[in-house]
Formats: sequence, C-alpha cells, structure tokens
Amino acid sequence: MSEPFSLLLPVWAGDRPDFLAAAFRSSVDAQQRRPDEVVIVRDGPVGAELTACLDELVASSPVPVQVLALDRNVIAVRARFADPFNHPTVVMRRELVRRVGGYGDFALMEDYHLWAKMLLAGARVANVAEPLVRYRIGAGAYARRGGLGQLRAELGLQRRFRAMGFTTWPQFARNVLVRGGDPPPPPAGRRPAPPPTNCRCGPGLSPHPFG
Repeated sequence: MSEPFSLLLPVWAGDRPDFLAAAFRSSVDAQQRRPDEVVIVRDGPVGAELTACLDELVASSPVPVQVLALDRNVIAVRARFADPFNHPTVVMRRELVRRVGGYGDFALMEDYHLWAKMLLAGARVANVAEPLVRYRIGAGAYARRGGLGQLRAELGLQRRFRAMGFTTWPQFARNVLVRGGDPPPPPAGRRPAPPPTNCRCGPGLSPHPFG
C-alpha cells in the first residue's frame, strides 16, 4: 500500500471560484491515487462567492476536507523575506503614506522600505491575481540594477529593517545570507535569454521577460 498523504490547497480573496474548483477537482476527483485528506488554508477573509465554492467543495469531496481559516492574509508575512509588491502596480492611500513619512532617501530600495513602514503602521495589504501591467526592460535597466551597489543597498535595507523592528534577528540573519550572500552577476549575466526565432508578437508589442 502507498503511504497516506494530505493535499494542501491555499485560497485567498483574490482567487477565482472557478479556478479554485478546477484545481480541487483535478487534484482530487481526477486522480487515480487520491489524497487521504485535503487541507484548505483560507488565507484571510474571502468573499461570498469563494465561501460558497469552499462549502460546495467540502460537501461534495470524495475525501475528508479540513478548512484552516486564517484571520488575516499573510502577504504581510512574506514581506519580511522578499518584496511582496510589484511597484508599478501598487495603489496606496495617500493619508497613510504621508503618516509614515513617504519615500525615504534609500537608493534602489526606497519602495520596499516604504512598504515596511506602512506594514508597521498597520496597513492592510493584498495582491490581486491578475497581471496589471506589461513591463518593458531596456538595456540600461540591467546596468542600473545589480552589482556591488545593489548588494550594498540590500545589506543596508536589512540593517534598517532590523533597527525598525520589522524583522527579528533570525529573519535578519536569514535575509543577509540568502539575499546578500552572493554578489549579483554583471549586467550581461542578468539579461534574459533571447526569444526563439519563431516567436510571434502582436501588433505594437515585443517580447520581454515579464509577460
């Protein structure tokens, strides 16, 4: 007999009910070897449609389902280890930005620094599931980012986070080791591979690394 196993399935307010149902059915109903149980982690409050979808999945599942409901979304938890937001897409409340002092003088890391200040001030944050922008990377972007300057900024930011109380000492040590342990490659090494020769783009568009 095979070893018993559980399927962990997270869901949050930005998920689509039809996508959640499809993921559940393909991972449970459609499998020859079904999980022995499903643990759904509800990452913060969800709307009425997702709640109804979860109730239906629990009621109709061929295997036991446990729903672990978290009181708040943990996008904020991830911020202690990596920048959780794509800056060009962020929408912020002006009052809170002003209250925390706005952007500071922190070259290359001023956006991540601002997110940390806002989270410490109690900002409620979330990401949405849909891509919101097409981001074009020019050749100059690789020269401006990375290198020793980027490394110094990263280490400085981690020291600031620790001084602010945004991270704990273990989190600080982990971030310095993982995010600052290796010097970034030179600009040529950070460029994405060129698209295949048969790549076709729509009118007015060109291939770039972030679809």
